[in-house]
Amino acid sequence: MADRELVLPATVLTSHLESCAAELAADPDPPDDLAAVVGRLVSGQRHIAATLARLAGQLDGVPVADRDALAEILRAAARASGHAADALAEGEHMFE
Repeated sequence: MADRELVLPATVLTSHLESCAAELAADPDPPDDLAAVVGRLVSGQRHIAATLARLAGQLDGVPVADRDALAEILRAAARASGHAADALAEGEHMFE
């Protein structure tokens, strides 16, 4: 997938992700298909973790004053997102 180009700019994709998450967070009622929703959240968390880890690895060419600190923040966020996915996945069977 390294030679794959994004169809839309990353800012458009992340804005869409944010608006969808905000919509889900604002819904006062549990979804009818809770098990499927949790499954998608697990998958989404794993993709977010992978994205953060990839961004941390791509900082070498970026002119940032505190590049090492920023890379560590991104790596920590990637690990946290991965842990969130793992925790959701552990209880996934309980949502069925």
